[in-house]
Amino acid sequence: ENPKDFNGTIDLDLKYDLDNNMFTSWISSNKTSINNYDIEFYDTRIDFQDSSFYIDLSLLLDQSGNPIRLVGFVPTNLDDELNLRLNGDEKILDLIDNLSNNNFTFNSGDANLRLIISGLLDQPIANGFLFISDAEIDIYENSFIDLNSTIIFDFDQLEIINFSASSFKSGEILLVG
Repeated sequence: ENPKDFNGTIDLDLKYDLDNNMFTSWISSNKTSINNYDIEFYDTRIDFQDSSFYIDLSLLLDQSGNPIRLVGFVPTNLDDELNLRLNGDEKILDLIDNLSNNNFTFNSGDANLRLIISGLLDQPIANGFLFISDAEIDIYENSFIDLNSTIIFDFDQLEIINFSASSFKSGEILLVG
């Protein structure tokens, strides 16, 4: 829809062994940004061995906070299981904001995301949670303040334990269960 303004460089240091069909790579960034939002690959490594990618990715966003971490295995064989862990704080909402073409804006608040993604590539399942507290967000031109939520990812289900927010225009939203 709207192109992203990508600046800077992403560097790849690659060591490969064609005889054993494997490689190890380190990824780094230099003055990298998307839409003037700084993105730094921090201690990032991607390996390939035994028909699986091993990923240890850390993204430091806008030079602050804790990095978003993605660690685990992604198989190339569709019969093998995926095993990934995704951890992030409110910076993951900042990243979604930056990539969403103004349909989602994260203005402030705290968040904590912990996910384990497993299962087959064509049928992944997620286990974990997303906590959001005291957030202010805009979704499709609707502003929400005092947003607090607990969402549980339970295999192939998403359970909203609680969700509450106020709107500048139309009152309050409260979901439980």
